[in-house]
Amino acid sequence: MTDKILSVKDLSINFGGLKAVDNVSFDIDRQEILGLLGPNGAGKTTCFNMISGVYKPTSGEIWLNGKRTDGLPAHQMASLGVGRTFRWSNHSADLL
Repeated sequence: MTDKILSVKDLSINFGGLKAVDNVSFDIDRQEILGLLGPNGAGKTTCFNMISGVYKPTSGEIWLNGKRTDGLPAHQMASLGVGRTFRWSNHSADLL
């Protein structure tokens, strides 16, 4: 078994003429913590949405525990133990 739990290779997604994520690659090894940092609009959430199956990538590959998973729908990714949560806040500015 590989030590890599997640491999993202050249992941990209386009929404019409907008390239939201462009050739992102990284590996996460077992017992490793990795942060994805960037300014607003950099594509962090979009990247997580592709990994969790909310969005299907335009190109690239996602490997989870040695199994290719890019393009699998969210319910299948959830059955593999991958999901995402949504932020909720009770701040009045977030409710406008």
